[in-house]
Amino acid sequence: MPENGPLARGLAVLRAIGAHQGVRLRRADLVRLTGLPRSTVDRIATTLLHLGLLRAEGPDLLPTPRLLIFGNAYLAGSGLVEPLRPLLARLAAELDESVSLAVPDVGGARLVAQSARRRAMYLAFHVGGLLPADRSAAGVVLAAGWEAEQYYEWSQARAADPLDHGYPAVPPLREEPFDRLRQFHLRVHRAWKAGWCLDEEWVEPGLLALAVPVRGRGQLGAVSVLSHTSRHTPDSLRARVLPPLRAAVREMEAVLAQPEPPVELPTAAVPSAKNELGMEFLAALARGLAVLAAFRAGGLTVAGAARIAGLTRATARRALLTLHENGYATEDEGVYRLLPAVLDLGYAKLSALTQPEVVQPRIAQLAAAAGTPVAALLLDGPDLRCVAVVGTGRVVRLDLAVGSRLPAEGSELGRALRGGEWDRLDTELPGGLRCLAVPVGGAAPLALTLFPGVGAARPELLTRMLWETARYVEAELALVEGC
Repeated sequence: MPENGPLARGLAVLRAIGAHQGVRLRRADLVRLTGLPRSTVDRIATTLLHLGLLRAEGPDLLPTPRLLIFGNAYLAGSGLVEPLRPLLARLAAELDESVSLAVPDVGGARLVAQSARRRAMYLAFHVGGLLPADRSAAGVVLAAGWEAEQYYEWSQARAADPLDHGYPAVPPLREEPFDRLRQFHLRVHRAWKAGWCLDEEWVEPGLLALAVPVRGRGQLGAVSVLSHTSRHTPDSLRARVLPPLRAAVREMEAVLAQPEPPVELPTAAVPSAKNELGMEFLAALARGLAVLAAFRAGGLTVAGAARIAGLTRATARRALLTLHENGYATEDEGVYRLLPAVLDLGYAKLSALTQPEVVQPRIAQLAAAAGTPVAALLLDGPDLRCVAVVGTGRVVRLDLAVGSRLPAEGSELGRALRGGEWDRLDTELPGGLRCLAVPVGGAAPLALTLFPGVGAARPELLTRMLWETARYVEAELALVEGC
């Protein structure tokens, strides 16, 4: 049976977007990076825009947080991340250091979860980042399980990329290391004998990391504690961290020894835009991406993928074969499972988005459509703090900037955000600013506020537009906050 060609080409475009160091790309850039014809890139971009995975700012294409659904499908379906996340957070709090979980991937260690400790100078790789095997404690620990063929493939890849430019998660090397393969073997052998590995500034000056393997549910991972030479020497880090880290790993392995809870997911119809976009919409790409998102349930058979994605068995089979042949899934006795390579589809870039970076594009679209200023206000202690704003409308100009604070005490909006139960406000902020406001659900008490001016549309229409934007923001913040 033929593979899903549009899905394979669409994945190539998403991978190029994820690997690009900047945020903005144009269609011509994607042609250059993927080698695909311009007409093909145009149709893929049109489809991804319609699905909400990309957004356009003039000629620029930018990934949206919705793209995180594919990486989240891998993480949720792996059976490793969700049960260990609370234990990683507890260990980070106990040690007051950042803690991460990595799994093996081609040539390195793929970061799949972390609990970062924030201070004036803190260590923060991004979930989805790929670390070189020989330059990270986690990579060395995981390489202890390699076969000879994997060492050969690693050495060939290093010969082609001696300075590690293919690992955007870490700074590239200034010069090729001497006798790199032999030094790597020595590090792996020591880690295998000791049961742990200490990274002494291998990634960059000042970075220390100690990693211990964790096993469960047929998988091998590595739990790392990261610190800095301003806080520890290598010896003091080992003395402080190794005993509680080993104890935590034993507890993690006990958790992973428990049966996985069953997952029941509803079917979901795949959106189509053939009537709206005609030949520019690639229905096969949309259906293939629906199968990729269906892996939230873990391993999938053809029948399971068809049921969850709401597709025929033949369509689901083509998508699964395409994911397998392109290195995004494995297959064993008819059961397909995603590989960490799915995180290359923009996950590391998007998982690092801040709240203002998620909110700003959405309120900019709303401000342009409504012709009025729009702001996002967060309840921050006694204040309403502006986290995003588009302050210029066609008629009025808003004297409010990111970081501006208004007193929450005595304001109807402040009381609503503090109380947590409200639907819509037509009120005044301190200083006499009239606004329409709706809540944004999520981890923080946030409101979108729209400031009607002279000649603005009817309040009912503005409120409906505000609500639609708030729901988009809520969904995208949930994706980012879950990383």
